[in-house]
Amino acid sequence: MNYVQWVWEFESLKRRELQDHKNKMELVESVFMAASKTFRETLISLLGLNIGTGGKPETFVPLVYSSGRAETVSELMKLDEAGLSTDIAVQNEQFDTLNDRLRGMDFGDLEPVFSGALSPDPHERWNSPENQQMLRDLGIELFDSKDPLISGD
Repeated sequence: MNYVQWVWEFESLKRRELQDHKNKMELVESVFMAASKTFRETLISLLGLNIGTGGKPETFVPLVYSSGRAETVSELMKLDEAGLSTDIAVQNEQFDTLNDRLRGMDFGDLEPVFSGALSPDPHERWNSPENQQMLRDLGIELFDSKDPLISGD
């Protein structure tokens, strides 16, 4: 091959390399734009700035306008009232029973916690005879920490 052919090959390789680089940059830019759009839509939804815009993802109410305006808050309250059904929450008999028991200071299984019979110190609770027996009943083998084979002394 002579010099002209080498220059021709070099030029075509450089063009190919430039085109590959351009394609990679377009791909990175498209991924970045999609990620930024998703982040923007998520943040707008998270802050509730899309309420009252008719469900268009590209429009939103700036937070500075919506944070103190009475009409925005009233619209939010209407949407909140329409979306919640209080019938389901009121008819939970187990919850009502629990509330009645707690009002009467009947804590049931939680009595040791609320009465202060259990120590707040986790080491003391862990080393309590009741806890040690429960662990043995579950099949957990306990070792004495003062044993020289365990402590490494």
